[in-house]
Amino acid sequence: MHCIITSIMFGGVYYLSVLRVYSKYTLFKESNEQLKMELKVDKLTGLFNRGTFDADLKKILDS
Repeated sequence: MHCIITSIMFGGVYYLSVLRVYSKYTLFKESNEQLKMELKVDKLTGLFNRGTFDADLKKILDS
């Protein structure tokens, strides 16, 4: 009986730790996407900046 209770406790702890890691991963992923967007857009005008224009132009010309 003691072994069953111990395994259930360790299973719960493992589940909670995996859940915490996944939530942090999701938060970092969302933050990363936000930062990528901020790098592409001029904060003053809200338009795409020159670096984004050059990268998109190169993609169009290469394809």
